[in-house]
Amino acid sequence: MSFRVAARTILQLGSELISSDTIAFYELIKNGFDAGSKRVEIEFLIRVPGDLWDDCDAALSEIERRSSSNDPLTLEAIKRKLIEGVDRSAPKADGFVEEMQVASSFADLRSSFQRANTITVRDWGAGMSMAILADAFLTIGTRYRRAEREGGKPNSKAGVTLGDKGVGRLSVMRLGSQMLVATSQENERNWHELRIDWEIFSHDSDTLLNEIPIRPTEGPLKDTPKVSGTELHIWGLSHSWTFGQVEEIARTEFARFMDPFASKRSESIGVKFNAANVTIPRFDKLLFDNAHASLTATFSPNSSNSEFEVPLVAGTIDYSEMDQKTDFRIDPLDLASITEMPVSVVRDIGPFQFELHWWNRRILRAIEGIGDRKLVRSLLDRWSGGVAVYRDGYRVNPYGGTDDDWLGLDKDAFRASGYKLNRGQIVAKLTISRDANPHLVDQTNREGLQHNVHFLALRAIVKHILEDRLREFLDETDMRDRLSRIESVDQLEVRTKRSGQRVRESLRQLRNIAPNEVKEVGILDDVEDLLKDIDRTFSNARLRVQNYREERERLVGLAGTGLLVELVAHELNRATTNALTMVSNAVDDPTLAPARSILTILGAQLRTVRTRLTVLDDMSTSGRQVKVSFDFVDWVRNILENHDPQFERHYIRVAFRTVPEGAGQMPVRMVRGMVVQILENLLSNSVYWLAMQKREHPRFEPQIWVTVDVQARTLTFTDNGPGIERSRAEEVFRAFVTTKPPGEGSGLGLYIAREVANYHKAMLRLSSEPSIHAGKLNTFILSLANVER
Repeated sequence: MSFRVAARTILQLGSELISSDTIAFYELIKNGFDAGSKRVEIEFLIRVPGDLWDDCDAALSEIERRSSSNDPLTLEAIKRKLIEGVDRSAPKADGFVEEMQVASSFADLRSSFQRANTITVRDWGAGMSMAILADAFLTIGTRYRRAEREGGKPNSKAGVTLGDKGVGRLSVMRLGSQMLVATSQENERNWHELRIDWEIFSHDSDTLLNEIPIRPTEGPLKDTPKVSGTELHIWGLSHSWTFGQVEEIARTEFARFMDPFASKRSESIGVKFNAANVTIPRFDKLLFDNAHASLTATFSPNSSNSEFEVPLVAGTIDYSEMDQKTDFRIDPLDLASITEMPVSVVRDIGPFQFELHWWNRRILRAIEGIGDRKLVRSLLDRWSGGVAVYRDGYRVNPYGGTDDDWLGLDKDAFRASGYKLNRGQIVAKLTISRDANPHLVDQTNREGLQHNVHFLALRAIVKHILEDRLREFLDETDMRDRLSRIESVDQLEVRTKRSGQRVRESLRQLRNIAPNEVKEVGILDDVEDLLKDIDRTFSNARLRVQNYREERERLVGLAGTGLLVELVAHELNRATTNALTMVSNAVDDPTLAPARSILTILGAQLRTVRTRLTVLDDMSTSGRQVKVSFDFVDWVRNILENHDPQFERHYIRVAFRTVPEGAGQMPVRMVRGMVVQILENLLSNSVYWLAMQKREHPRFEPQIWVTVDVQARTLTFTDNGPGIERSRAEEVFRAFVTTKPPGEGSGLGLYIAREVANYHKAMLRLSSEPSIHAGKLNTFILSLANVER
C-alpha cells in the first residue's frame, strides 16, 4: 500500500496555499530568474473590463449550473452585453468581438469569454526541453532546482537559485483556471507546449491525481533556433484587472521585489497593460541622504578577535539631525539573553547585514532634487513600512510591506505622541543569502520564513537593535539637547540679578559722570523701574512654580481618588448586592430555618463594606494631604486583608512577610490614603493579568508575594503573571499607557502611583533583577529610605 493523492490536492497546494495574487506573481517571476533570465515581463490583456467581467462570469456560471433551456438569460442577451462592453482600445479587441459574434452555444461563448482577458509571464532564460517539461515541470515537489544548486548546475544561465520547493508553478491557478506553457531551449527547433485546465482538479471530484492525463506536445517552429525561454499564458482569470490595480501592484510590490536600495539595479521586471507600459518606480537615494538618522549593523558568527566561533553584532547609529554618532556592540552572552536561545542557535543564524534610515515626520522639509515637503512625505509613505528582508537581492514577502508588522512595531500604537519609532518613519532592510543562512527557510506558502528557533532568534536581535539601541539613543540625545537649553527659574533669577547689578553699576557711574544731563533726560529712572519690574516678575514666577507644584499634587491626588473610588465602588456594589439577595431570600423563606447561617454570611459581607469604607475615608478630601505617623507594616497587612474576598474569587494565593522574619514595626510619616493608592494600583493590575492568565491556562496557579524589608525600608511586590517586557520598564509609568482593553484601564494607575511615591520622596520602579519569566519583569520595588519617620 502507498499514499493515494486526490486530484483536488493540487488546489490546496496552489490556489489555496498561495494566499494572494502578489505571492503568485512573485513565484512566477522567481521561476524566470531561476531559469537564468535577466528580465521577466508580465503582460495584461484586458478586453472585458471589471464589473462587466464579473457580471457575465456569474451569469454564465449560473446557466451552466442550471442546464435549463428556458433560462431567461439568453445566449444573444449575454453576447450583446459582452460585445457592447468590450474595451475597443485593447489589443485584438476586434478579433474577440468577431469570436463572440459567431459563438453558437453557451459552451462556445464560455470558452471565448475565458480567453477575453489574459496574463502572460515571459522570460528569456534557459527554457525547458520536452523531457524536462514532461518530467521536472510535472513533478510536484521536484528537486530539479535544488539539484542544480547542489550539483553541477546543468543550467549554465542560472545564477542564484531563488526557489527549490517545486511548487511555484502551481501559483498559476491563483491567477486563472487555464494555462498554456510554451518553452524551448537554445538551438531547439520547436517550442514545446503544455496545456492545463486547473478546473479538472476540483473539490467536487474524487478522481486521483494519477488518473488525470497531462502530456506536453510539440509546438510550432521557432523563428530563431537560438532563442530560449518560457512563456506562461493564463486565461480564465480569477478576476478582471484594471490599469489602476496593475499600477498599484507595480508601485507597492514589484518595485520592492529586487533590493531597491542596491547600488546597481537593472530594469529586470517589465509590466504592460493593454500594450501600455506600467511604470515600476525606483527609489530615490536622495531620500536616504536627507534622513534624520541612520543605522547600520552586521552580524558575524565568527568574532574577528577570537579563535572560537562566537556571534557578534556591531553597528553604528548616526543621528545626523543632531550631529551625534555612536557605535554599539552586542556580545555573545548578551545575544543569548536577548534571544533566549543557546549561543549555538544564535551562531547558526548565519551572517546578515542590517540598514535603516529614520525620519522625524514632524520636521520633514523640502529636498532639492525631490521637491517640496508634500512630495517628500509622499515618497516616504511609499517606501516606509518597517524592515524588509532580502535574500540574495530578492525580497522575502511580506516583510516590510504596508500591512506587515513582523517585528511587532505596531504602526498605529507607535504613532502616538512621544514615540520615536514606528513603521511609518523608517525604511530598512535586512540582507541574508541562501548559502550563508540555510536555517532561514521559506515557508511553503511563501508567506515569510518558517518560524523556527533561528528565525525567532533573528527577530529578537533585530527588535533589540531597533528598540533598545536605536530608540534609546534617539531619546537620550533629544533629552540631553532639551536639558542643555533649559534653565531653571533659580538659574534665570541668578543670571538676571547679576545682569541687573551690572546695569545698576553702570547707571551709578553715569550719574557720577554727568549728573545734570542724566537728570534732565530721565531715562535712567525708567531703566531702574524696569529692573524692579523684572525682580517682581521673577518673584511672581517663583510663586507660580510653587502653585503649579501644589496644584499638580492636588490633581494627582484627585485622580488617584477617582481611580480608587472606581475600585471600591465595584467591591461595594458586589458585596451589597450579595447581602441584599441573601436578606431577600431569608424573608421569603417560610421556615426561616437557615436564618442563622444567612445572617452570619450577611455579617461578613457588611464587615467587608465597613472595611472598604474605612479605606475610602482615608482618601477623603480632609485626609488626603495630611501626613501622619503610622506603622507601614500593619497598614500594608490591613490593605491586603481587605482584598481577601477578591483573592478568593480569582484563586490567587497571597503571601505577606517581613524581613527579618517576624520583624516589628516600620514607622513612617506619610499620607495613609496615598499609600493605599500605590498598593491598590499594583493589586488592580496584578489581579487583572493573573485572572487573564488563569482563564487562558486553567491549571495556572496565580500567586502574589509582598515583602516589607524593615531594615532596607522597601516594599517588594511580585506576582507570577505574564510580566512586563524589559523594554517597557519605564514606559508603563507614563500617563495613558496601557495594554488593557477599553473599559478595563485608563493607563493612569502606575503613573499616579509613581507620582504619589515621589511626593513622599519615595521611589517606585520595576526591578531589573532576574524574574519569574525570562525577559519579563514581575517585581515592583517601593523604596522608602528617604521617607519621613
